[in-house]
Amino acid sequence: SEDAGHRHPPLRGASPCMIGIALPEDSPNDIAQRLAEQNVYISIRKSNARIAVHIYNTLEDVDRLFEALNKLR
Repeated sequence: SEDAGHRHPPLRGASPCMIGIALPEDSPNDIAQRLAEQNVYISIRKSNARIAVHIYNTLEDVDRLFEALNKLR
């Protein structure tokens, strides 16, 4: 999803059970709320989206996350 401006933040201090995506500077301030309205749940830490995936998440769930993120652009 780097084409859409999302990139992985520096690994220093990263948690092994979380995925971090550095959000583009022009991302909406209410991005977590707007994604929750689409049943996609993330948290924001500084300018990064923090995503917790688990064994029960599917590839379709990950695709839906990025589709929802791209719709907000």
